[in-house]
Order: sequence, then C-alpha cells, then structure tokens
Amino acid sequence: GEFVYFPRPKKESHKGENGRLLIIGGGPYTGAPALSAIAAYRCGVDLVHILTREDVRGVIASYSPSLIVHGIPSENYAEGVLTFLQEHSKRFDALLLGPGMGLGMEERSIVSAVLDFWEKPILIDADALKLVKGELGKIEGKPCVLTPHRGEFKLLSDLEATKENVVKFARSHNVVVLLKSAVDIITDGIRIKFNKTGNPAMSVGGTGDVLAGVAASLLARGLEPYRSAVLGAFITGTAGDMAYDRLSYALMAEDVVQEIPNVIKKYCR
Repeated sequence: GEFVYFPRPKKESHKGENGRLLIIGGGPYTGAPALSAIAAYRCGVDLVHILTREDVRGVIASYSPSLIVHGIPSENYAEGVLTFLQEHSKRFDALLLGPGMGLGMEERSIVSAVLDFWEKPILIDADALKLVKGELGKIEGKPCVLTPHRGEFKLLSDLEATKENVVKFARSHNVVVLLKSAVDIITDGIRIKFNKTGNPAMSVGGTGDVLAGVAASLLARGLEPYRSAVLGAFITGTAGDMAYDRLSYALMAEDVVQEIPNVIKKYCR
C-alpha cells in the first residue's frame, strides 16, 4: 500500500539528485548519528553529511567510509553550526536534528538557531525533542516531523500520549507527529495512520536513530512529511520484524539497518 509513494530514482539521475541529507548530532553519543546516516543511505538517499563536534568527528567517520563528517570546534560549536548552515544549506534537501546531540546549553542554542534559520523539511528526534519545547512556535507550519516516544511526547506537550492528544497537538502546531509505541501513531492533525509493524525486541538502543534516518531519507528524496513518517515507520518496523525472525531477542539496531534493503526489495516492484 504505502510503497506506492516510495521514490524511485530516474534512469538518467546522477549523484545528488535522489536527495542530500544533513544530520546535526553526535557528541556524547557517537553511534546515534552514524546509525541514522547509514539507515538513510539504505533507504536510497544519495548523500548524507553529518555535522558534529570536531573532537568526535573522527570517531563518527570511522563507522563507515560512506559517511561525510564535518567537525566544528567545541569552543564555538553553536556559532560554527549556524555559520555552516548559512554557507552550505542550499546543498541539502532535508535536515535531521538531534541524534546523540546532548542536552547542554550550547545544544539548546543550536536548536533555537537552527529552527530560526531552516525552512526546508526537517525531522526532529532524540535530544532535540527535549530542547524544542520552548521553540514550538518556530516550527509551526514548516515541513516538520517530530518523532517522540510516549515519554518525550508528554514532556513536549504536557499531555498524555493518547490518540486524541497526538492529533490535537499535530493540528494545533501544524506539524507531523510520529508517536513511537507498540502501535505507532502517525498524524498531521487531519490524516492518521497506525503502524503495527515492529516487535518488543526493538526496544534495544539505536532503533529510534534508525527510524529517524529512514524517515529523514524519504524527506530528502522529496516525499512530503506525512508520507515520509508513515512509510518510514513501516520500513523500519518491517526491517525489525525480519531481523527478529533471524535473531529473536538478540537483535541490535545494526541488524535492523541490514534488513532495510530486503524490505525495499520485497515491496518495491
């Protein structure tokens, strides 16, 4: 069903025409942006760049030769991130903000500055969700996807994570919410979809970073935010189910990433 919306590359396309994604994250957790980036590649985006602190740039780059990692000196991190965006934002089609970012005052400044500046599609995940609460007015009406779990949604909205409240929040802020749960709720405040793929073994660390990378990849490839969230949840959950079939409760986030091509191969005719 949803795979009818999966973007297919044109035969004559060349590098960059099937999406360029920027990820801002990393610091305390170096694996998170790498997992997001590799998952994004597996979902068909052409190029992924990671913007992070200089002192962890080499660690993140070491996870895969496909990763393009830019380091900003820690002493002027927030200012450096904004300068990078001002100089290079035209190169990117979408932004993933948050994986492994941390929750310090500098990160808070980065989230605020990025939301002031960025007008293209954006997916806000992980630590950035915890920092965006006071900045919600800056995302209203923008092509934006938020991917909270139940606890993060309550922190963000001061509401319990019921279907009605998720729809109400998405409608009032004019954003897409992908609520991660046993059954995911995806809504733009008007349309609503329930994703029943996935399994309890996916509570392992890193699977949220995988989902963020997949959905952000689809954003970068031109799919509208609601469809990106719906299809991203389906692809990631189905990949998790395939990994579970092989590995049971011993699966890791990397195993979910490895199954993404098999999901696409199965459904993308």
